[in-house]
Amino acid sequence: MPHTLSAVPVTRLWECLSCLGISGLDDREARRIRLTNQGAALIVIFTIGFNVLYAIYDFRGLSPAIYFNTFAVAVYMVVLGLNHNRRHLLAKTLMMAMGIPQLLVLCWLFGYQCGLNMFYFVTTFYCVMIFSESEKIQLFGFPAMSIIFYLWTYFLFTNGPGVLNPAPSLLMIIHVSSFLGTFVIIGVFVWLFYNDVQRAEKLLKHEHERSESLLQNILPKAVIARLKGGETTIADRYTGVTVVFADIVDFTKLSTLLAPKDLVAKLNQIFSKFDKLIDIYGLEKIKTIGDAYMVACGLPEPRNDHVEVAAEFAMRMQDEVKSIENDEGGAFNVRIGIHTGPAVAGVIGTKKFAYDVWGDTVNTASRMESHGIPGEIQVSEDTYQLLKDKFTFVERGAVEIKGKGQMHTYLLKGMADKDAEHGVR
Repeated sequence: MPHTLSAVPVTRLWECLSCLGISGLDDREARRIRLTNQGAALIVIFTIGFNVLYAIYDFRGLSPAIYFNTFAVAVYMVVLGLNHNRRHLLAKTLMMAMGIPQLLVLCWLFGYQCGLNMFYFVTTFYCVMIFSESEKIQLFGFPAMSIIFYLWTYFLFTNGPGVLNPAPSLLMIIHVSSFLGTFVIIGVFVWLFYNDVQRAEKLLKHEHERSESLLQNILPKAVIARLKGGETTIADRYTGVTVVFADIVDFTKLSTLLAPKDLVAKLNQIFSKFDKLIDIYGLEKIKTIGDAYMVACGLPEPRNDHVEVAAEFAMRMQDEVKSIENDEGGAFNVRIGIHTGPAVAGVIGTKKFAYDVWGDTVNTASRMESHGIPGEIQVSEDTYQLLKDKFTFVERGAVEIKGKGQMHTYLLKGMADKDAEHGVR
């Protein structure tokens, strides 16, 4: 338990340092800045560790190295501060401008035998990870400088001890630490980079799933697949579809009485129930217009039972809306119209595009609703002829329909089998 408690603050501190200045950046640049912060923090840890080692061996004799390393630690802390203040390019440049000469100075102080020039492999590898393609001077300049400085330390400090002439045992410790540290740091950076990539991929996957979900709320799955397949114009003619229009009775009057937030919440409550029914029955929601709700069955994928399914769906809509109380304590009521016939459906628009349906079938279904009776489902003669053997109706007779003249209509009352439940066939 104590280990867990002590590890939590360290983990939080590391995550806090890693994320300095990355808010609002795109994933790739945020990954580079995170690695810059992590690199600066790791170098500070390693440098302080070496300082402690030098002080234990010979503080007075190795004081130049200790003071120089202390200055370097201060510079790396400035790097973290610059990233925090979103001076990212300056922070990355300062870090490499300090790190590469730092190794040269230490090799001069301790001699080539210390092995600190091994860290030039780290700086070369690290530059590629923190600089972007647009930062060409730094991306190519610092690795070239690392190689040049490595060769410089190799040829210049190969013979003879360093300026400080440290004890052979200390040189051995520094050499082994440098050798192991090089591989450890490279391994840590690869691991950190891998973790960041995994994190970015998970985020990308999450965003992709979210965008797919949003897209499926706008367009049918079959239409999305066709658009992804390269089709630019989606337009299809259907010989038989059933269109359902529903309108909440007296909702316009209610809108003058309720606060906007309450009005939207109530309408959302009703339409959310309708949306769930769509998933159950497999219909296609076309759109909402105010408090009107339009649904089609038999598209984009044709189905033989579109008329029956639409009728059952309409009856379930009545049941659902009656279960919701209006502002006066009573139940809501819905007026529904249904018509069956040919139609054209497709995707329109380039911004906020939508899947829509056109044709006389849509107009007639809308008229069935607008000229209907509150609490009833009015269907056209065409729809009645397709349903009369499976459902019960009450004949309403001839009704004057705007733009259509006299039309014979019927009121859908239920399924012909009295014991049948309202379910998907």
